[in-house]
Amino acid sequence: MAFPALRALVALWLSTGAWAMAPAQPVPSGVPPGVVPVVRVPAFDRAAALADDRVRAQEGRLPLYGRFLPVHADPATTGRWDVLPGNGRAWRQGLRSPGAQAMELFFTDVHLPPGAALFVQDTAGTTVLGPYTQADVGPDGNL
Repeated sequence: MAFPALRALVALWLSTGAWAMAPAQPVPSGVPPGVVPVVRVPAFDRAAALADDRVRAQEGRLPLYGRFLPVHADPATTGRWDVLPGNGRAWRQGLRSPGAQAMELFFTDVHLPPGAALFVQDTAGTTVLGPYTQADVGPDGNL
C-alpha cells in the first residue's frame, strides 16, 4: 500500500513569552507554509522493515512500530528565520517523509533559552503540538 508523503512543520518561537497566552496555536510568522524550506527524510523502506520484523519474531522479540531515520535540521544552518511582532523570532523547518504512515520526532542537543517555545504542526496548521519549553528538555538535551 502506498502512502502519500507525510509532512510536518517544526517551529521554534523565540519571544517575550506571548506564546504562554495562547498555547497550542500555530506560530504566526506571516509566511505561507509553502515557502518554508523542507528537509526530505530518507524514504521508509517497508520491505526492509518487514524483513527485520520477521527476524525479530524468530528471535522471540516484538516487532518495532517504527524505524529511526536520521534527519539534520539545525536552526543555525537549515530552515528559515522570521521576525515576529513584539521582538520575537520564529525558526521554521519543514520535514517530508515519502511513504511514511506517521512521523514521531525526537530532538537531540536541544537548547531552548528562557522565553523560547518549540511547536510542531502539520503543514495545514490543524494539528499543533506544544509549546515545549526548556522545562521539557531532558538533562541529556533530548526532547
